[in-house]
Amino acid sequence: MVVNDLCTMIMRQRTGLTGRLADRCAAPVLRICYDDRSRGFGRAVTIHLAFTLGQPHRAQPLVDRPRHAPKLQVRLEGLLLEAALARLGGQPELPLLDAALALVPMCPRSERYRWRVQSEISAHLPADEALPLLERIVQEAQARQTWSHAGPAWVRLIEALLRDGRHDAAALQANALSSELERLPPMGLYAGEYHWALCRAFDAAGDTTARDRLVRRAVAWINDIARHHVPEAFRDSFLNRNPFNRQLRAMAARHGARAI
Repeated sequence: MVVNDLCTMIMRQRTGLTGRLADRCAAPVLRICYDDRSRGFGRAVTIHLAFTLGQPHRAQPLVDRPRHAPKLQVRLEGLLLEAALARLGGQPELPLLDAALALVPMCPRSERYRWRVQSEISAHLPADEALPLLERIVQEAQARQTWSHAGPAWVRLIEALLRDGRHDAAALQANALSSELERLPPMGLYAGEYHWALCRAFDAAGDTTARDRLVRRAVAWINDIARHHVPEAFRDSFLNRNPFNRQLRAMAARHGARAI
């Protein structure tokens, strides 16, 4: 079943699991994709799968259950998922992120949770606070070789520079991140979210060559995933209701950048 491959892809991007381990984890996720009895790690990947397929309403029945979980890190993960769903629905996410941040000191590997939560909170901070915070997170995560945290913070750094109108600086960071993505896979965020941030940076800086090259590759990747890994029933929502896929395809159409 092709969605099994999609589950495996999400496992790898979100958690860094690879090879047979990702395949083994994806199999039970398949069984509980639309079952609100799913728990813990399986629930989280189910929700990410719903987001990726452009079906966030399927995630709604699952997001409130972790609030009462005995493990603090499960509650924290649940708050991050609720925040992501709120953001997609145009609802306030900051109270959920603040609640997650309050749990960080009590969780194991608290530094890594702090990086994740603060990276998301940065979107609500003024530039003079967000930029040094994100630069520090990227540096700390890279120093500890935790790409699954460095990569997402780098995306948020590019977005913060764009919000601040520093387009050339955003493009400079986008070039550096693009170079890293030549040797490391996107992790911690959906790959399309990486691509969208990079394309926006190049577009804002007027680097049409880099923008068109990247958007062609991104749309080719999206189309390949849709064709070979997404069930036909979800193909339209994956292409048109996943916000990153939709925006990348629209950018390609605007600029005549046909997928390779």
